[in-house]
Amino acid sequence: MMKKTLLLISLLTLFIIAGCGGNQNEAKKTDSDTANNEATTENTKEKEEVATNKKDVYFKDNEAKLNDIKIKITETKIIKTGETGNKYGEKPVFSIWYETTNLSDKDIDPTTAWMAVFEAVQDNNPNAVNTLEVGGLPDIQFLDSQLETIKKDGTVPNAVAYELDDLETPVTLIATQGIGGDKLGEQNFDIATEASGASGDRTVSGFNKKTNNKITWGGVDFSYPSYFDTLDQGSTETMKSYYPEEKDYYASILFQSVDFSGTQEDFNSSIPSIVKSTLKVGKIANSDIQKSEKTTIAGLPGWTITYTRPDTEGDGVTSTTSYSFAYNINTGKIVMISCTYDSNDKSKYDYLGDYKKVLETSRLLAEPLDLNTINSTNSAESDAQFVGKHYRVTGIIDQAMGPSDADGFNAMVIIQPDVMAKGMGSTIPLEINIWLTSDEFEKIGGISSAGKKIDLSVKLISISRNANSKDPAVKGYPIQLEFGDSD
Repeated sequence: MMKKTLLLISLLTLFIIAGCGGNQNEAKKTDSDTANNEATTENTKEKEEVATNKKDVYFKDNEAKLNDIKIKITETKIIKTGETGNKYGEKPVFSIWYETTNLSDKDIDPTTAWMAVFEAVQDNNPNAVNTLEVGGLPDIQFLDSQLETIKKDGTVPNAVAYELDDLETPVTLIATQGIGGDKLGEQNFDIATEASGASGDRTVSGFNKKTNNKITWGGVDFSYPSYFDTLDQGSTETMKSYYPEEKDYYASILFQSVDFSGTQEDFNSSIPSIVKSTLKVGKIANSDIQKSEKTTIAGLPGWTITYTRPDTEGDGVTSTTSYSFAYNINTGKIVMISCTYDSNDKSKYDYLGDYKKVLETSRLLAEPLDLNTINSTNSAESDAQFVGKHYRVTGIIDQAMGPSDADGFNAMVIIQPDVMAKGMGSTIPLEINIWLTSDEFEKIGGISSAGKKIDLSVKLISISRNANSKDPAVKGYPIQLEFGDSD
């Protein structure tokens, strides 16, 4: 299948933006002293004009300002070969997300603007300047908008990628005042730190599935490092914060949630405005944004913002935070999680690297159980699409049986829903058996839970089907569903 990539831009188009410098006036020649004085005056005005223009154009702190355009870098990321955003590339790429504002009446698009201003260099050749080649578009959301004309005073986001020759040498981004124009400035990007996934000298991972702490939050199971071992006293039902008890460790992981009653589509379409608002308020507004990018939490679409907050208290302490959110429609909760550490921390833990693993290993606790869909299948080959998934099971308990062994396992509750089992000729309900530990059993009321309604999130471990009937309307169809946790 063919894929769209960054389109080639003609030099003629690029030169639309090249005229971003000051106006050049030529004094008229004359033999009279008055004319000479006028020429002197004009030259003085010209110098003042050029000086003023130089003050108004710059490249610093991730932002380039020219007379006609302003470009703000919002995120950078290394994407290795085969990863999303560089699926077909032969080299890793240094990807840049940015916003372009058109300050003029000219026809300017975000791709042309970037190419007219920037070039990227890796200084790894002792004999020649190693200017990097532009790669494919790293973010398909800009596939159709990368060449759209920006209205005057309008701002449009886009992305660009450069093919890297190695993952060690810093990338230097050089900005000029249009093609062949004066140099505005340059900025170095330490790709070695970003490519390794570690934060500076933080090279130790504390993430271990066997020793991790666990929490279910907003219908999502999280596993997080055991060094976050102390619950903050200010924690509530909608906010829990954990920090290391170890002295000289200054870090925390925070779980939050808020109610949301919209559909998944409602939330997905709101993500850009949520991100935009988030970047403008509170601590983040005065911080250096390192990354602002799409993410998933337990497979749910969301967003992550990583930022460094400067010293605002005069104590020399800076902090780094990664903040993520996603919507779980099963629970009607927007799930938020963040990890923060500050410059006082004396550990070597790669907090952000471990935080990334927390997100990657998160698991959706349940999805709605659609009994009618399962009941309409008549082959064990269909089981794979259902078995092993967590479902939210609700209903009235018909029978409750306590643990059958000394270890406190094998308690069971049986639910008989309104859906009639096709495997039994639709004459009796499709039976649901749920295996529980003794703690789980007691939590729902134990033996006395019979006749009560339950709402559990459990894993479907097997589907029993009618394998003996010769009636095609019955054979192969479900009789019983068995739930439990086989982890």
